[in-house]
Parts: sequence; structure tokens; C-alpha cells
Amino acid sequence: MVSTRSKKYDYAKLSNATSGSDDENTDLNTSPVRASSQSGTPSKSKTRKNKRVDVKAAAPPAPRATAATDDDDTSDDNAQTRPTHFTRKASSVAATATGGGDGSGPSVVDRDRHDIFNVVALLPLVFLTLANYDWTVVWASANPEAAWTDQYFWEYWVATMIYFFVDTVWVWKVPTCVKSPGVIIKHHIVALLYLVAPVLFPEFRWAMGACLSVEINTWFLIMRRVVYLRRERVPSAVVEFMNAAFYSSWIAIRCVLFPLIMAIYLRKCVEALEETGTLMHWPIIFVPVHGIFCALNLKWSYDLFTPLIVGWFKSDGSKAAQKVGDGL
Repeated sequence: MVSTRSKKYDYAKLSNATSGSDDENTDLNTSPVRASSQSGTPSKSKTRKNKRVDVKAAAPPAPRATAATDDDDTSDDNAQTRPTHFTRKASSVAATATGGGDGSGPSVVDRDRHDIFNVVALLPLVFLTLANYDWTVVWASANPEAAWTDQYFWEYWVATMIYFFVDTVWVWKVPTCVKSPGVIIKHHIVALLYLVAPVLFPEFRWAMGACLSVEINTWFLIMRRVVYLRRERVPSAVVEFMNAAFYSSWIAIRCVLFPLIMAIYLRKCVEALEETGTLMHWPIIFVPVHGIFCALNLKWSYDLFTPLIVGWFKSDGSKAAQKVGDGL
């Protein structure tokens, strides 16, 4: 039979191997093995039982799961000791921030590249939109149908088709370049179908120019984001101008002009009904298409202005405006 001292020595080695801490080994003075040696030689089964109990007690407690923070997600030191799911989350966040990855939300790098493309690619569309209207008539009557000149229609149409096709493929291939890739792709597909109308019905070509004037606002939206990302190197006056141009063009085009176009469509439907006695005319199929764009503008306007309005009521308008500036 093994002596009591030998058993105590074996248990000390076992405790050192399991706990890895000098503080844990100080409990050997009150261990069941020592207590048994003082009262007599214990049996083998009792000694083994005590060993199992002490080994379990000496084992370090399991780490408690805590919510990962932004600091945890970007710390390489913490990633070495964190559970596997935290490490995966950190990898996902890092991949999303630098381009690609399976994290939710747009990538800063991918979005900035896409924004630069749009800033350049939208300029011909903005120029041709303005060039196809007689602006003296626009200011005098605010009637887009009467002000349409149709001077550069085919250049306008081809450039627009190319832009929407290329941008659709871009968003499809690199979905992290935008906040809502599914919505953007559906929007572009509907827009491509909508562009068939001015070819089939030349009397509605003015509507193409009126609807595509929204790209003026889109250009300011994207340019504002590009400027905001580089705000440390851009004069504050430029940042403020882009903000003002973005909000004013949003209200004028998306909240005023698009409902006005719908009103003109409906008026033409009534006129056609009075002249022919039927509403079954091919151009009427584009009324619900335009209604989809009006509904999207309503949703996006709600998403844009709700944080501002809530912030104003909470006397925190500047913070709400900053949040909108970051998110759009």
C-alpha cells in the first residue's frame, strides 16, 4: 500500500497539472487527502473518490459568455482567448469594413468605389436632362411637358440604358457597395422597363426627362457622402453646400415633381376616357410603374426625415442630422 506522504505528493502534482495556478495549490493544507492521513490510512476507493472531487473543484471555472463589443471585435490579443464565435464575428466585421465579407451592411471601401463611379457616370445624365428642356418655359410655366425640346433624346436614352445596366451588374456582383442591394436591383430593373415607354410612345418622352431629373438629387446624395468621408480635407463650406443641395433637390424632385407627374398621368387618363370612352390604352400600363417610384420616394423620404424630426422634438437635431449624414 502506498504511503500517505506519497499520495499527498501525487495529488500535489495532479493539482498543479489541472489548475495551473499557485493560489489554487494553497488549498492542499485542507484537502481531504491530508485529513484522511491524520485519522488513519484511507482505502483506495475513498482516496480515488476524494481525488475526483478535488480535481473537479480545482478546475478553473468556465468563462462566462459576454456580449462582444466593437473593441473586442477589432482586438487581436482578445481574439486569441475569446471563444470561436467571437473570433468569427471579428473576422466578419473586419472583412466588411475593408471590402467583401459576410457581414451585414455596406463595405466602406466597396461603397466608396461605387460612389466614385456614380459621381462620374451620372454627370452625362444630369447634363442631358438639363439640355433637353427649355428652361425659360420651365421657369415660366412649371410644365415639364411643354418645356421638353427632344433635341438630344437618343443620346439621352442610350446613355441612360448603359448606366442602369452597368450599375445593376455592379450592385449584383458587389452587393456590399450599397446599403440595400435587393431594393436597388429591383429599382433598376423597373427603371429599365420604364425606359421602353418613351421609345414606344414618343408623346411621353417629356416624362423620361422629368423622371430622370431625380438623378440630379442622386448625384448630390452620392457627392455628399463622398465629401463627408473626406470631410477632414474638404472645406466646411463645401460640406454645407452639398447638404443643402441634397435636401432641397430631394424635396423639389422626389416630394413635389414625382407626384406632379402622377397627377399629369391621371389627367391624361381622364382625357382619354372622355375622348374614347375607354381606359384601355397602352400608355396606361406605365401609370402603376410610376406609382411604384412614388411609393419608393415616400418610403425613402420617411426614412430620411424621421430621424431629423424626432431629433428636433428631442432638442437634439444636430445629432439626428449627423446620423442621417452617416447613414445615407
